[in-house]
Amino acid sequence: MQLLKNKQSFLFGMLAAGSLLFGACNHEFEDIGNQPTAVKPATGATLGSIINTDTSYSFFKVLVSKAGTAAPQFSNAGLGLTAFIPNNAAFRASGFPSAAAVGGFFDTAKAIAITNYVVTPQVLSFDKIPSTFPNLQSPTLLNPTKGTAGFNPLVGLSIFPSKRGTAAWVNNVPLVGTQNASNGVIHNPAFLVVPPSTTLWARIATDADMSFFKAAVNRGDSGQAAGAKIETLLSMPIGPNFTVFVPTNASFQQLLTAQITGALMAQGMPQATAVATAGALASSPDVFSNPALYSSLSAQTVRGLVVYHILGIRVFTVNFPTTATNVPTLLNSAIPSHPGVSLMATFAGPFVSSATVKGAANSTASNLLINFTPEPNGTSDQHYLNGVLHKIDQVLRPQ
Repeated sequence: MQLLKNKQSFLFGMLAAGSLLFGACNHEFEDIGNQPTAVKPATGATLGSIINTDTSYSFFKVLVSKAGTAAPQFSNAGLGLTAFIPNNAAFRASGFPSAAAVGGFFDTAKAIAITNYVVTPQVLSFDKIPSTFPNLQSPTLLNPTKGTAGFNPLVGLSIFPSKRGTAAWVNNVPLVGTQNASNGVIHNPAFLVVPPSTTLWARIATDADMSFFKAAVNRGDSGQAAGAKIETLLSMPIGPNFTVFVPTNASFQQLLTAQITGALMAQGMPQATAVATAGALASSPDVFSNPALYSSLSAQTVRGLVVYHILGIRVFTVNFPTTATNVPTLLNSAIPSHPGVSLMATFAGPFVSSATVKGAANSTASNLLINFTPEPNGTSDQHYLNGVLHKIDQVLRPQ
């Protein structure tokens, strides 16, 4: 069995950490750090005044109070900020019926994290939110290195505003209103937006329905230096910015059974015996570590297959194009001319009702399993420190 042509397979072992990371970024604000931008003071209420006096923000005000001096400088008239602040209706839609419920659920550390994550240190009015692909990456005031040995004052965990026509989102959450202030702008998300706290690999390594993909990553990492391992990249909380399409275990079993059956029949095994043997071999993730299959499932071949499921940008379903569009994968680091994968989404109002990703050699597109709820049950738009994860129902085949 060969998932890729021999003449290309040797290239996959050359995918090193540096070449993968160079592409792992979205379009960013120009000349932006994680420090608030000084602006000429304008007339009118500041962000802080609006939060303190507008009763529709009383739930968020609880978080600001809990954060204390670690909250952003909402009342500083000399700064320019963009704040994605949920109003009380958004809190209620997120399951918090009262301000007291907010105060009882979030401790000080979480309040600090949320109030800083929803604020970017530069003014981004609604008309300035771009509609281009990929979406905008905007560093926030939340610095994940603070309090660690690797503290870097220039690091800010990113948030991702985007727009299509008159609809706009932050990450994959619809924006339902906007309000100007003297020192910035407030955009209202439909739900509470919280920062991610774990990595892509933390999900992949523990999700029972991703065990085949995990095994494929481990096989592809065989013989690689630590810094060049896919697992290492998917475990890095700061720096990478990926989108990972993870096929279900069933989709891996289906593909491997068919291909192992063909290989066994080519060796002269009767069809019925080949089907039964292939089914048994493909029934466990151990198929990738079976020495008898190393000639077909070589580390280089499997590595190439895995990186074909990873984009070097963070793409939420709301950022998918509405017509089939080719997008490069990490495989393009080794084969620049490869067409990549094709993405397409169908919208129902501000939400995506269906989305597909098609591999170059797949006869039909793979469906994203749409479920936006957080892990462990969510299967699309799963937001992590180093990227976004979508579960799909086919293995993507590059060739």
